[in-house]
Amino acid sequence: MAREIVAMPFAQYSGKRMVNHKQYSSVVAGMLAAFLGGCGGGGSPTGGEFVEASTTTSSLPPVAAEGLYAGTASNGRHFNTLVLENNQYYIIYGALSANGFGTEGVITGTGQAANGGFTSADLKDFSAIGLPVSGTLTGTFSPGVSFRAVVATSGTAITYAGAAPDRAVYNYDTPARLTDIAGPWSMTAATGLSASLNIAATGSYTGSSADCDLSGTIVPRASGKNVFDVSIRFDNPFGTSSCALAGQRATGHAVSYLLSNGRRQLLVAGSDASRSVATVLAGIR
Repeated sequence: MAREIVAMPFAQYSGKRMVNHKQYSSVVAGMLAAFLGGCGGGGSPTGGEFVEASTTTSSLPPVAAEGLYAGTASNGRHFNTLVLENNQYYIIYGALSANGFGTEGVITGTGQAANGGFTSADLKDFSAIGLPVSGTLTGTFSPGVSFRAVVATSGTAITYAGAAPDRAVYNYDTPARLTDIAGPWSMTAATGLSASLNIAATGSYTGSSADCDLSGTIVPRASGKNVFDVSIRFDNPFGTSSCALAGQRATGHAVSYLLSNGRRQLLVAGSDASRSVATVLAGIR
């Protein structure tokens, strides 16, 4: 059955913050692309506060880089960066066209934030084709305002310098709401495969992609931030080898935001426990 799939990036905003010169009104990733198409790589606002000490000095606890940031990378890619309160991050990248945003892959890892700097030594870049590529990330941030990351893989360095969207478009500091995403979605993966999701009011969902049945949960994150925690199980309804990931499970995160035309975007991204495959899905309705 043919499905209409449209995706748009966070790379442009309709508020005062502008990343590109085109008007943009989105927020991100989000976590099914590589899983749904064998995607491999190739190639968490202010989290702390000032505390007065009992002496004449004061100390500043570590501040998290958490938030959602978007822009255009140094190689021309449009991207959306989600950093969680535990410093786990996703950089969903792709291309912007007249038809919207097409995802091409996701960069994931967990970093350390200190004194406005951010580093990660376990980065993996999962593009639509090939195997995941390992690398490092170094960057700087202003909590909830901007996040600049330099991703180094295989001797190549790409800069992803993004800014937070206008709060009218996406507010990271408000709890995620299941009422925003409940119902049917048509999604597309970095590999170009289509997927359908039907999300219940409880956060459970079922769906399909190619020869795989999908099921799991997508529920508001316990931190109270505007992020969903996602789990997914892959099953083969035909009992053949056509669903390569049958019986496997994945976890990740998702974000949802309104576009300037009043439609809603959903981005999902994540990986399996071994981080051997990753996925990113984008949908609009």
